[in-house]
Amino acid sequence: MSQEPGPLSHDPSSLKKSDDRRAAQNRSTGVSPVKDAGLRLQSPFISKNWHEKPAMVWAWWATRFVLGAIFLWAGIVKAGASEGFAVALAPFTILPEPWLAPFAIMLAWTEIVAGILILLPRVHLVGAGMILLLSIVFIGVLAWALSQGIIVSCGCFGGDEPPSASAMQAAIVRDVAIAAAAAGVIIFKMRHCSGRAIPRG
Repeated sequence: MSQEPGPLSHDPSSLKKSDDRRAAQNRSTGVSPVKDAGLRLQSPFISKNWHEKPAMVWAWWATRFVLGAIFLWAGIVKAGASEGFAVALAPFTILPEPWLAPFAIMLAWTEIVAGILILLPRVHLVGAGMILLLSIVFIGVLAWALSQGIIVSCGCFGGDEPPSASAMQAAIVRDVAIAAAAAGVIIFKMRHCSGRAIPRG
């Protein structure tokens, strides 16, 4: 009595025909057998690969670039006008006056370093974390000043902006957006960084 092939049995001739068809397709498209084998081995992973969401990856890169540019610009402006920035910091700090200028320079260079790090491939998460923390500090300081009725120019990007509550509120909104963008950079990388889920950089 003959036994019918089970659902998991394979006809060797059909498998050979399938391999022949794949080989013919590879020759027509220029895909080498080694590369084809690698693609077949990775096929369960490719469903989660970054290549399926290029728009999100480009947005991730663009966000890093924008954040880096903002903090580089802000830091360079502050470093170039450290005396004026120190004066702008005075109402926000409890530091003695002799310490204001060194603190202003340190803060400016911290922003520059954060702006550089977020643009570098291997340390961009460090830069994003620094930007997130700095933004949270800026939000807290500005909110505290407003609650105390302290109306000053934050000096975030230099210039002689006249002090106003509306300008401080706008600065808080801007810092919230920057913090959210930095958090988004971190979250996106942490969720999609297994294996080669997104490219380095």
